[in-house]
Amino acid sequence: MLKLEGLNLSRSLLIFSLAFLQIHTVLADNSSPPNIILVFLDDAGYGDFGLTGASTPTPHIDKLAKSGVQFTDFQVASPVCSNSRAALLTGRYPYRYSFKDVMRDTDSTGLPQKEQTIAEMLQSRGYKTHLFGKWHLGHVEGALPTNHGFDEYYGIPYSNDMWKYRRDEKALDPTDEQAYKYVANSKLVPLPIYQGNKIIKASTTPSDQKVFTKTFTDRTIDVINNQSDSPFFIYLPYSSTHIPLFVSDDMKGKSGGNLYRDVINEIDHSMGRISAALKANNIEENTIIIFTSDNGPWLKFGDHAGSSGKFRGGKSNSFEGGVRVFSFMSWPNKLKAGTVIDEPIMTIDLLPTFADILNIEPQGEPLDGRSILPILEGDKTASPFPYYYYYGGKLESLRYGKWKLHFPREYRQADRIGSAGFVGTEKRIPIGWSLYDIKNDAKESVNLVKSQPAVFDKLQTMAKAFDQQLQSNMQPIGQY
Repeated sequence: MLKLEGLNLSRSLLIFSLAFLQIHTVLADNSSPPNIILVFLDDAGYGDFGLTGASTPTPHIDKLAKSGVQFTDFQVASPVCSNSRAALLTGRYPYRYSFKDVMRDTDSTGLPQKEQTIAEMLQSRGYKTHLFGKWHLGHVEGALPTNHGFDEYYGIPYSNDMWKYRRDEKALDPTDEQAYKYVANSKLVPLPIYQGNKIIKASTTPSDQKVFTKTFTDRTIDVINNQSDSPFFIYLPYSSTHIPLFVSDDMKGKSGGNLYRDVINEIDHSMGRISAALKANNIEENTIIIFTSDNGPWLKFGDHAGSSGKFRGGKSNSFEGGVRVFSFMSWPNKLKAGTVIDEPIMTIDLLPTFADILNIEPQGEPLDGRSILPILEGDKTASPFPYYYYYGGKLESLRYGKWKLHFPREYRQADRIGSAGFVGTEKRIPIGWSLYDIKNDAKESVNLVKSQPAVFDKLQTMAKAFDQQLQSNMQPIGQY
């Protein structure tokens, strides 16, 4: 028995050592750190792309996904915007620093200064950092992107529906920007456009929103075309897949589908333009592109929303349709084309992965994510990694390998579906303890609590212990 245990230990140490050497020599044959472009859509569903069954093609996005690694089980930490973006940039669960729900345009809170972002970490390695698009982690001085590691920022501080325009009830054409009327006495504040920490336009108009995708893409290409000796990090959180929907005049009707498909088509066109710019500047081989979304589709908007594909639920609930999103990573220098990874991955894993690639020691609070570099390089020995989903200040579910446990609660479900840009309604539905085998039941339809008592007990114990630990060490949200 002792000999067998020794052999197993030696084998484990050998596997670990080989994995360590493989990870930490990733830059050995390439002295230049990779450029990084992180594309983050807003409310885009898993089924909105050609590779996942969309009704209209996305050839540029599909090509990029096939050039590297496609993640079929890519998760976000929360099914709503601000929380999801906070987790992405910090590698930590946002409830650790009291992010409970979407930040409002009247809030004076934001991401705490003590939370290290991807941008701050990359700055320490000499990267030039840029953000073009939607921030939504605090819009007052001290909470803006330039206060959290970005050298350059151009975009909007919160969601594009947080403005003083409302859909004209008499409007029937969902593509007509004139159907949005300015409401001076709206409780919502105007939607400004920022450059750096300065407002350069106090109130965004529908005409501005029409060109957001093109403008954010143009600025990305400007960085690519004017690259210096320093590597760049571009965070590109497009806002246009979130209602209200707008596309530029030259892309209207080009998808062959509805307005939402036109929006996706314009983003696909933009990814083609970015790829061409990388190639023209001879840096595509050593540029990492990560493409994903902040949460699932806002289903109550009907034809102005995306598709969850084969999964249950959407935005605002932690069923797979709300937290599983389309994603890929392309890095021609390092990643084998055509790779498909079915293991669960989460946005909180990106910061530690970048740290691993660049041999950086992250600063600040302990991370919740883990480096997925071994998985990217083909290591299949990793044990299941637990992922926890918080929303509204409560732990809603736990994912562990193929298993998913839901806590008792009420969740939101679209009741009456809207159309042409008009919102539908939602109802709240109670759910008790629920256990699903996601691998064999992706729709989360067969509750296995009674038939798998050992699994249920194990996951319940894990979840309660984690929640207790998090609650006892929770930090306050940033006050500005």
